[in-house]
Amino acid sequence: MHDIFLSYSTKDRDRLKPLFQALAQQGWSVFWDHQSIHTGENWHRKIEEAINNSRCVVVVWSKHSIQSEWVLEEANKAKSRNVLFPIRIDAIELPFGFGLLQAGDFTGWNGKGDHPAFIELAAQIYGFLGRGSQPLQPPPASKSRMGAVLAGVAAVAVAGGGVYWQQKGGFSAEYLVALVQPAAPVAQPKVVAAPVESKPPVTPPIVEPEVPKSYQLTVKTTPENAAITVDGDAYEAGKVWKSGAYTVKAMADGYKPVEQVVTIKDQDAAVSLTLEAIRYALTINTKPENAKISLSGGVGYSSGILLQPDDYVVKVEADGYQPQEKAFTIAAGDQTLNVELKPIRLEYEPEMVSIPAGTFTMGCVESRDVVSGMDKCDDDEKPTHEVTLNAFRMGKYEVTFDQWDACEQAKVCPHAEYKGLGRGNRPVINVSWYDITQKYIPWLNKETGKTYRLPTEAEWEYAALGGANTAYPWGNAIGKGNVNCDNVSCGDKFEYIAPVGSFAVNGYGLSDMHGNVLEWCQDWYGDYSSSPVSNPKGAFSGTYRVLRGGSWRSAARLVRSANRDFLTPDNRDNDYGFRLVLP
Repeated sequence: MHDIFLSYSTKDRDRLKPLFQALAQQGWSVFWDHQSIHTGENWHRKIEEAINNSRCVVVVWSKHSIQSEWVLEEANKAKSRNVLFPIRIDAIELPFGFGLLQAGDFTGWNGKGDHPAFIELAAQIYGFLGRGSQPLQPPPASKSRMGAVLAGVAAVAVAGGGVYWQQKGGFSAEYLVALVQPAAPVAQPKVVAAPVESKPPVTPPIVEPEVPKSYQLTVKTTPENAAITVDGDAYEAGKVWKSGAYTVKAMADGYKPVEQVVTIKDQDAAVSLTLEAIRYALTINTKPENAKISLSGGVGYSSGILLQPDDYVVKVEADGYQPQEKAFTIAAGDQTLNVELKPIRLEYEPEMVSIPAGTFTMGCVESRDVVSGMDKCDDDEKPTHEVTLNAFRMGKYEVTFDQWDACEQAKVCPHAEYKGLGRGNRPVINVSWYDITQKYIPWLNKETGKTYRLPTEAEWEYAALGGANTAYPWGNAIGKGNVNCDNVSCGDKFEYIAPVGSFAVNGYGLSDMHGNVLEWCQDWYGDYSSSPVSNPKGAFSGTYRVLRGGSWRSAARLVRSANRDFLTPDNRDNDYGFRLVLP
């Protein structure tokens, strides 16, 4: 059995050699794994036996040991046995569960036995282990354990076989008398000496205890409402402190905690702690990308701006779009906001629908697109190929007569003849590819400040599928009443052109992509390639422009998503119309 088990981090071994030596010099048996475990012994078993059988445990807290699972386990074991004597050699916060146990302050220990910190530790161990653990009274000149422990006190009288001591640092004279009282008288040989003149007994001088000096510690923080602790205890203004080193820590919501070691030595001390605000990055993505962004409180925005936790309001504005305000909270962690503005739509502008980015199989898939009335895919619908598209916006409906008439009234667009088939909210007809691209679209873009255009053939087919993998967005059969096409095939109620929005929208929210009127596309008509492509724009040149979707005059197989048609760009007829897209 050892008197003392020394628990520490191996990273502190060289620093603790003087402590081991100082404890051993007092006559105690000290278990120090560095010297107490021999070759061939089971290391884990030896540690377990020692921690269970040692009479007390000195745990050395340091910046290394508070991270050690072994030291924490040993400390908990000692704590459960009520034999724990903690000290600390670094200015640190003690681990959770040990803050209420006063730890001896060895941060300024000089490695010698006459230091006040060591004297107090030794006295506590003596008091705990009891008189049975102390050696016989040493000769006055010997450097025994008591010589080291009592180096910090002064002897004031000798009488009755005991030594009386006057306190110099941290424990009472009466307590030390109990420590050094001889356990039993020791027989001495008789010595015949010459008679000496008797003298009256010496009366010991009365020495008043030295009262430790105390000082003021003033702590100021920025912000002023920060919570302050000193060595883990709440700071009290006006409290007096002894000389020594103290760890002052300040904490506040929304700020990083800060701590500083303050040394009080022979005078009052003051410290000012400034806490750094915790800030998190804010990124705001807008559509359109050039939108103006402003934050509440007059805070200027830049991408990745660092903000303190708080409630904010962001305002996003752009020409041609409805401004939007959005409240948000910065709490814990970086944050990204996505704000999409809705366009300010003029009366004659088309209503637009967002189409997500994606990849699809373009062309006729035999198992999908060969419907009733077909034996095989049309030649120009093959080969199938993978197409990847960026996100875009497309008109929910075909451009109407009312919308075209605004351009005609501005004396830009030619008159669109309806030939008795109806005007107003019906798709405009009898307009050529040239009428659209050289007259209507430039006029509309100038009026709105936007960049409308015709869809590419790939964009049109992708949007027409509406996310489905069938010949029509509602399935592989034409059905009844799903589309305005040849009445025998489709069974719809319209003899000619139907008003826009007369049928259910597809999976992307688009109406009338199939039937009603054929829709001009941007591309030249050409053969497909089998290679995967991204955002294709069709053939580089050609004679014909592409039309898609079939019309009120078409058979069912001609209104499939994969079906293609083509005409010269100057052609006009009573079932040719169009719809627009925006990036």
